[in-house]
Amino acid sequence: MSPSRDLSRRLRAITELRKLYLFVGGITAFLSWVVMPPLGLIAGFCGMELYRKQGLPLSGIVIGGIGIAAVLTWFVILAVY
Repeated sequence: MSPSRDLSRRLRAITELRKLYLFVGGITAFLSWVVMPPLGLIAGFCGMELYRKQGLPLSGIVIGGIGIAAVLTWFVILAVY
């Protein structure tokens, strides 16, 4: 296998993984506010992966922040009531 094919295969895998983290993170961040707050943990994980490994720091901060904020809000509501 030529090095250029190997490189293109790796870049394609990174792009697909990046899209997966963006999609799953976005959906779970939205659902964590609307339906089920513990889904925010998944959004937080996807945000961390986008921030650290995928080279999308702004998207990672937004998705992770929304998800973790939903979880923390849920904990505060449970603690108060």
